[in-house]
Amino acid sequence: MAPRASIIVVDDETDIRDLLTEWLAEAGYAVRTAADPSVALSLLERDPAIDLLLTDVVMPGGLSGFDLARRARTVRPSLKVMFISAYSVAEAVLQARTEADAILRKPFRHAQFMTEVRRALDPAARL
Repeated sequence: MAPRASIIVVDDETDIRDLLTEWLAEAGYAVRTAADPSVALSLLERDPAIDLLLTDVVMPGGLSGFDLARRARTVRPSLKVMFISAYSVAEAVLQARTEADAILRKPFRHAQFMTEVRRALDPAARL
């Protein structure tokens, strides 16, 4: 089965990154991973096939998920962005600041995660 879309998962927590990668791969998505935003930016610059940036909001190293999304969209304006975060931040504020295609608060369940991924990739699914 050909992958439906290509997704990069960016999270500094290995367990989270591995779990999300497993869920996405099982659903037929091509998945790349990065433990920090600088690696993710490098991958995004080299791989034009990536359709969705799925990133944690808070990460060590100076660049947040917000910063990553802004920089990624300067390189790839049509890139879809989905944020995941354990912090309680109002979704409206996140969307206004970042123009996210989807936002999901940790912890979340498999079905909820997959629904949000589909919505991020296909804006028509929101209707």
